[in-house]
This record gives sequence, structure tokens and C-alpha cells, in this order.
Amino acid sequence: ALQKRGGGAILNVSSIAAVGFAPYEAPEYAAAKAAVVRLTAALGTLADDGVRVNCICPDWVETERSVADPDAPATLVPAEAIARATVRLIVDERLAGRVLLCPHDGQWGLVPLDEAPAVEPFA
Repeated sequence: ALQKRGGGAILNVSSIAAVGFAPYEAPEYAAAKAAVVRLTAALGTLADDGVRVNCICPDWVETERSVADPDAPATLVPAEAIARATVRLIVDERLAGRVLLCPHDGQWGLVPLDEAPAVEPFA
């Protein structure tokens, strides 16, 4: 439908749990989130038809629930930062086909790295 309308943007939401090589306490969650990242990469070729597909992978986001969680890390990703990054991924055509990793330590990055355009830092 987006192709017929001349293009548009799709933003998939995954999790930082989708990446990494360490064991994860909920492997089914990590696997499902990894599938979202892989789907995003597979749909990246739609950019040729004007449909930009991106994915954002936030870590622990600062919400009332996460602040009260004793298992949460000391540093949380501000919800406002995720909102700003979401808008940027949707409107910046240079970022088509990219996945944005948003770990709580602030070391955000786009993948794939070898093809990522030079853009201003996200976090």
C-alpha cells in the first residue's frame, strides 16, 4: 500500500535484548525481538520504492514501572530521547534501512555501520 501511494516510513520497535551474545533471562523474548531486527534488515530494499523501513532497539526506558523495578539498571533511557529518535528515524531519509541501538549507557549507534551515513549523534 505504501508503494502504491508513493512511499512512506515504517518504524519497527524491538529491544536491545535482540542483540548481543550473552545469555538472556527470557530467550523467547530476545529471539522475538531479534526477528524484528532481521525483518527490518530484510525489508531494507523497499527504500528503492520509496518505503523506508527502520527499527529502534531501546534498552530500559525510564517509566514509572522501570523506576520502581529493583532489577533496573541505575541509568535508564529517557522516554523523551526515544521519542526524539523515533521522529528522526521516520523523517530522515538518509537513515533508511538502519537499526538504532539505544543502550542505557548512552552509547547509541546505527547499524549496519559500514553503510551508515554520517549523521549527528542521537543521544
